[in-house]
Amino acid sequence: MIKNDRQYHVTRGQLDRFEGLLRELETRPVDPKQHPRMREIERASVQAQVRELREQLEEYEALRDGRAPVSNGHTLDELPTLLVRARIARKLTQRDLAERLGMKEQQIQRYEATDYAGASYSRLVEVAEALNLRLPPMAPEEAQLSVQAITKRLKGAGIDPAFVRKRLAPAPAATTGKSATGAVSLLMRLGRVFGLEPDAIWGDTVIQFKAPERLAFGFKLPSNVKRETLMAYTQYARYLADCVAQTASGLERRPLPSDWRGVRAAIEAAHNEVSFEATVRYLWDVGIPVLPLADPGAFHGAYFRIHGRDVVVIKQRQRSPARWLFDLLHETRHVITNTDEGDVAMLDGDDSPADSTAENAANKFAGDVLLQGRAEEIAQEAATAAGGYIPRLKSVVPRVAAHHNVPVDALANYLAYRLADSGTPWWGAAQNLQASEPDPWAIARDILLERADFDRLAPLDRSLLLQALEA
Repeated sequence: MIKNDRQYHVTRGQLDRFEGLLRELETRPVDPKQHPRMREIERASVQAQVRELREQLEEYEALRDGRAPVSNGHTLDELPTLLVRARIARKLTQRDLAERLGMKEQQIQRYEATDYAGASYSRLVEVAEALNLRLPPMAPEEAQLSVQAITKRLKGAGIDPAFVRKRLAPAPAATTGKSATGAVSLLMRLGRVFGLEPDAIWGDTVIQFKAPERLAFGFKLPSNVKRETLMAYTQYARYLADCVAQTASGLERRPLPSDWRGVRAAIEAAHNEVSFEATVRYLWDVGIPVLPLADPGAFHGAYFRIHGRDVVVIKQRQRSPARWLFDLLHETRHVITNTDEGDVAMLDGDDSPADSTAENAANKFAGDVLLQGRAEEIAQEAATAAGGYIPRLKSVVPRVAAHHNVPVDALANYLAYRLADSGTPWWGAAQNLQASEPDPWAIARDILLERADFDRLAPLDRSLLLQALEA
């Protein structure tokens, strides 16, 4: 939105330049080296920019000339735009409004540049009164609402304030605890992600997070894990998976091979190697998007089927490519074996494995893909070479891996999973045998940004998903 005469003149200049570029594109000779689709996309992008700039100029001119009405019936989340429109319609500059309020012009400029994100409700009332604008009626609780108050309520329900600021709060409101408009934006996001009504936030009722339907756990919940926190994050991950499924709705879903041999062969045939990047790309190729997350705790991997679309979520604390690849193949096994037509949610962790035939089969599948079908054979050889003495495995594993020409880190991970089945922790030693580069989270994030069609998402969903993909 154009907010002053300076922006109006800048926008007018931008429109002139884009109109000139559009004329050039329409008359430019065809470049035989350029793909026709790229030329079409370039022209469509410039046309869209021209339309947007014209609409902004027309809106500002209509407000300035008194041809556009300024309504009083807006809700609080629309109030920042209403205040700017009212100022322009009253033929007031930002300096004029600042003088009416006894403030510096720069403060009004900052308010309008951030859509009043840092303004308290009382400040919004002052600005509205200076513009002779009647505000919509507000409930007492809503007038007192703030990002800080919402964050405090969510903390009591098991959601860490740092997570709220980083993943849920709109960027300007993240550092502005008393912002009324920021609070409303946060409420809208909480409603979108968790289905929480505003009354549940500022009321006295206990905030409850619903588990996805048909949720299954592939690990035993540690005694120190708060179920409320786990359910909240699971619901958040399920929402993000739904967003990713929408971005992939144009991809053809092709069947996966039914065994480890077929999967390994298909990955190698498509990408010449079995690596984390190759496997992520292969899954996208067959219509299975992979969503990487960077938040601590909750679970390490998840598989969701949402409206017929499979989505794999990977979320490891350690940035080891081999650990991420093992978990990715583990979840791939769940995709292969799930024959249910309805929605499914499955969470996996490796520290406390569940006594589950399906989980053991998924671990063996991942091991066989990585160790060429000899996971159990090689693991047993390593155990024998160590003489049954667990601390000796750390020095034995590299020698056994080299003898069989398999990755050291992949063998270490498989042994760690096998030992965890018997209640023996070996993850610390296995971690010392891992490569730390390349960063698997960044690889999966970049592939998602490359392959996902974000235009299929509503603006709020797009914003929350992109926020989730920040480091």
